[in-house]
Amino acid sequence: MTGLTAALALLFFAPLAFVYGRHVAHGLHRAAAATGRPVLRLATGRILRAALVVLALVVAVTSRETIAAELPAALGRNGGVLLALWLLDTIGGLALMLFFLSLPYVMGSAFGIAAAQTGRLLPPPSRETAEAPENGTDGEA
Repeated sequence: MTGLTAALALLFFAPLAFVYGRHVAHGLHRAAAATGRPVLRLATGRILRAALVVLALVVAVTSRETIAAELPAALGRNGGVLLALWLLDTIGGLALMLFFLSLPYVMGSAFGIAAAQTGRLLPPPSRETAEAPENGTDGEA
C-alpha cells in the first residue's frame, strides 16, 4: 500500500512540479544565455538544496534514533554526527509539515534542471531578439 500511496502523491504533485520546473528551466536558460556558463554549473546550488531537502525528509521519516542506532560505535560517540542528524531531522520535520511545498520544489527542480540541460521547454524568443538585425548594427547602412 505504501508504493501506491507514493505513486498517488507523485501523480498529485506532478502538475505543480511541472509548472515550477518550467519556470526553473526558463530562468536557467536565460541565465546561461546571459553569462555563457553551462546550465549544470548555474544549477549547482539548486541541486544541493533539493538534495538536502530529500536527505532531511528521509532522516525525518526514518527517525534519527534508528539511524543513530545503526551507526558504528565510534561515530555514535561523535557529537558532530549526532548534531548533523538532529539538524537533518529538524529540517525534515519542517519539510514534512510543508509537504505540499517541499515535494513539488524537489520534483520541479529536478524536472527544470533536466529540461534546461536538454534544451526542452525553452522560452519563446523575446521581441527584442526577434527584431534585432543579425549583423549587429541598428539597421543603418
